[in-house]
Formats: sequence, structure tokens, C-alpha cells
Amino acid sequence: MLHSSAILGILEKLMRIFEDPYWWTVALSSVVQLTMFGRWIYRRIRNDEMMRAFVEDMAKIHLPHTYALLEGICDRQGIKTPEVRKSTGSTCTSPAVEMADFAKARK
Repeated sequence: MLHSSAILGILEKLMRIFEDPYWWTVALSSVVQLTMFGRWIYRRIRNDEMMRAFVEDMAKIHLPHTYALLEGICDRQGIKTPEVRKSTGSTCTSPAVEMADFAKARK
């Protein structure tokens, strides 16, 4: 156990450190840098989440409508559209939407 004189000695050293204005400068700049880093990492994570949601929305909702419109344009122009997809052999002209979630693979 520490004696009371040892505890007082430690407290005196800490008080001298806090009285020094240079330590306050270091402490304040460290807190500001930590705050800025926290804001930056939060924005980066949030941006990644929004990008993932955008890509998923485009793939599931907008691409099927786009392919349907392209098929309509091809019909009006007299262009023959392919009926069989080579990879799966299905009779669908629009590609299948399969989202790869890499975040689950890391867990």
C-alpha cells in the first residue's frame, strides 16, 4: 500500500503538471484532434452506409424498369432481343439481381 506521503507526492506532481500552460495546450489540441477524428470517421461510415443503400436501391428497383423500357425501345425499333441468358439458361432478358454482402462474410 502507498503511504500518505507517497500519495501526496504524486498529487503534488500532478498539480505541477496541470499548472504548466504547455500541458494545457497539448491536452486541448489532443481533445480537438480526437473530436475531429470522431466526426471524420462517423461521416465516412455514414457515407458508406448511404452508398450501399443507393446501390441496392438501384439494383432492385430501378434496373428492372430500365430493362423493361429498353425492351420496349427495341420492339419499336424492330431490334430482336436475346431470349436466353447464356449463364443460367433462363428465358429472361434482364439480368438477375444478386447483392453481395461482404460485411456478413467478415463477421
